[in-house]
Amino acid sequence: MPENLQTTEDGENSNHAPRVLEYLPSTHVINITLSDSYPTREINFSIDAEDPDGDALFYKWEVSDCTASYCKINVVSTEKNYNYIASLPVKEIFVGVEISDSVNNVYHYWIVRIQREGL
Repeated sequence: MPENLQTTEDGENSNHAPRVLEYLPSTHVINITLSDSYPTREINFSIDAEDPDGDALFYKWEVSDCTASYCKINVVSTEKNYNYIASLPVKEIFVGVEISDSVNNVYHYWIVRIQREGL
């Protein structure tokens, strides 16, 4: 049994899931316009969370790069914050973070829409 799995007197799990307090960017959809003059842009993602039980929190950032036929999901960081470099070609990606206390998980995600200037 995991160390942080707590039970009540009737044997129920009393461990509580982490809570997201704040996240940046503060919008779930991020539209980025790039050009040949500015072919990349850095986007800083951060998440502030707490665990009601005081358990340590663990982070897993994933980037999903999807085409019409499949999605490639990459784990890109296990830190509290993540920086993504948006670049051409035109596409839509998903950036998500899983926050875990080793028993319960919560998720937060963003959609990044990369567009070319003038299209």
